[in-house]
Amino acid sequence: MDIIQPPWSKETYGFATDSFLLFLLPFLLPCILCPIVLLRMPRLRLPPGPPAIPVVKHLYLISKNPHHSFCGLSKRYGPLIFLRFGSVPVIVASSPDTARQILQKHDQIFSWRPRTAVSSYLYEGRNILYSQPGPYHKLMRQVAFSRLSGNKRLESFRPIICSEIHQLLYNISHASNKVSVREKLYESTFSIISAMVIGKSTENISFRSPKGQSLVAALLEAVDLVGAFNIGDYFPFLATLDLQGYARRSKAVSQILKVIFGEIFNKRRNDRENRDDKMEDEDFLDALMTVSSNQKEVPITDSHLKGILTIQDIFIGGIDTSAVTVEWALAELLKHPNTLKKVQEEPSLVVGSTRLVFESDVQNLPYLRAVVKEAM
Repeated sequence: MDIIQPPWSKETYGFATDSFLLFLLPFLLPCILCPIVLLRMPRLRLPPGPPAIPVVKHLYLISKNPHHSFCGLSKRYGPLIFLRFGSVPVIVASSPDTARQILQKHDQIFSWRPRTAVSSYLYEGRNILYSQPGPYHKLMRQVAFSRLSGNKRLESFRPIICSEIHQLLYNISHASNKVSVREKLYESTFSIISAMVIGKSTENISFRSPKGQSLVAALLEAVDLVGAFNIGDYFPFLATLDLQGYARRSKAVSQILKVIFGEIFNKRRNDRENRDDKMEDEDFLDALMTVSSNQKEVPITDSHLKGILTIQDIFIGGIDTSAVTVEWALAELLKHPNTLKKVQEEPSLVVGSTRLVFESDVQNLPYLRAVVKEAM
């Protein structure tokens, strides 16, 4: 008589158990070995920080106003705090001394720039702010400093600045309805920066022209994108999904900027071919093109030029921050009438009421200088 083995017999059950354990082994080994390896690894001397939770780490501590959250954490954990935003390690310096240590004493250590999804699409890391330390970054900083700063250069821009300030004051004083201060400041600073950076090319891209409006809209959109919280930057496995649409918007903005600046670059190259080689550079774009044509070791393409002129380096760095800072300062002065009165009286006594206040006058206006420093 044949004996039929039941499916739940000891032999069958043992074989199934062994097979199941073999299947789980590749998953169990990392869980067993990782804690052992981590315990044996030398611990980094990291600053103190609050306890984290799985996956999101310290992101749960950050509110809609991150600076308020950082201020509260610094009161509890000190001026130097270590946090993790998803998979990204972050160090927060919240005192002048710690900031000085990072930005001045150890600036070379902290000079590496992280690549984000937005920055990759907008300027491919080719602008001054997001380019990595090296010959290109050093060269562009030198060119920007020599061509856009210094008393001689600022003095050459005075007619442009005075003209735009006069126009700004005229427009505000003759407005018959409500005035958007920020929009007026955007218009004035856009005109000043444009004349300083791309000079004659601004004839076709004034603030009110269709092309100028497209450029300003694209630049302001870029500001929003750069400052936005992109979840894919902190959780790389979500980056390809583009859940918030920032990558798609960045591509669209990049294409608009590429077209507008491409036209400007082509026009300027044609103008340069027909001029005397001994002529001095008229504006910052001229200076960049001169450097790009003479520089062999560090190649500079139109993509580099677009990156330098746009996001946070020149246009946005000059337009958005200037307008927002002045608007904020005016709002604070309106909230404090006594301070506003003193600021108004000092220039009238020192400079008079027949001309504008120039940079050379500021050293004789200590109260105004203090207000400006407070606003900054």
